[in-house]
Amino acid sequence: MFLWGIPACWPATLLARHEPPLGMEALKGQRVIDLYRTPSGSYFEYETTVSLFVEHEDPEIIPGRPQEALTVYEEYDDQRLDFEEAFPKR
Repeated sequence: MFLWGIPACWPATLLARHEPPLGMEALKGQRVIDLYRTPSGSYFEYETTVSLFVEHEDPEIIPGRPQEALTVYEEYDDQRLDFEEAFPKR
């Protein structure tokens, strides 16, 4: 279930984002991927297509294990939280 394009699993904390640089490819559509953590400690990626002229595709939610989330977090260029906040010890 979506509300204004936001998954119903909110509130979740945005940890990192992968957003390709704008250029000619943006006209055709590029995938923007956000990495989130839920209050219960689950991790997931939220993928959307960003395009200037092409119709947007439906967003995709991809669940992930903590180790996968850690790898993704380290690969993404726009980290929104410090490592200790993004991956608290339980």
